[in-house]
Amino acid sequence: MGKTRFWSRMRHLLKKDDPAPRREGKGDESGLKGSGTPRTTGGLVRDSQAFTGGTSPSPLAAQRTEKDRMEEAYTRIIDLVASIREHLELQDKRAERMAPTLERLAEGLADIPSASKAQVDLLSRVGDLLESEVERTKNLEASLSQLPHIADAQRETMVSMGRQLDVLRESGDSGGYSGGSA
Repeated sequence: MGKTRFWSRMRHLLKKDDPAPRREGKGDESGLKGSGTPRTTGGLVRDSQAFTGGTSPSPLAAQRTEKDRMEEAYTRIIDLVASIREHLELQDKRAERMAPTLERLAEGLADIPSASKAQVDLLSRVGDLLESEVERTKNLEASLSQLPHIADAQRETMVSMGRQLDVLRESGDSGGYSGGSA
C-alpha cells in the first residue's frame, strides 16, 4: 500500500496543470495573445489562457509562473525524498533493535529439538515403568487370586491334621500310643 501511495504522489507532483500538453506546431509564433494559438515553453506547447484565466500575460510573467511551479514541485520532491530517508532511517533503527531479539529467538528455537528429544526419552522411560508396573500388578493379582485356594488348602491340611490328632488321641487313650513313631 505504501508503494502505491508513493508512486501516485510522484505522478501527482510531476504532472503538469495542462492535461494534454501539445508539441510546438504551426501558427502564431509569439503566443502572447489569447487567440487560441499555442505558446511554447520548454519544448511543451501551452495555451496562454491557462495561466491567467483569459488575459495574456507577458512572456516574463509566464516564465516566472512556470519557474515557481517547477520550484514548488522540486521542493515537494526534496521533501518527499527527505521523508523517505527519515522513514528508511527509522526502519533501520527498528531492524537494529529487532536483530538481537531475533537472534535470541533463534537460539531458543535451536534448543527445542534437544528438549523435545529429552521429553521423548523421559516419556519412554515413564512408559516402560508403567508397563513394568502393569506386569507387577498382574502378578500381584494372580498371587492374590491364588490366596483363597491356598487358604482352602491350608484349612484342609489343618482339618486333616486335626483328624489325625483326634485319631492319635483316641488311639493314645486306648493305650496304643507310646509317643514314638510307628
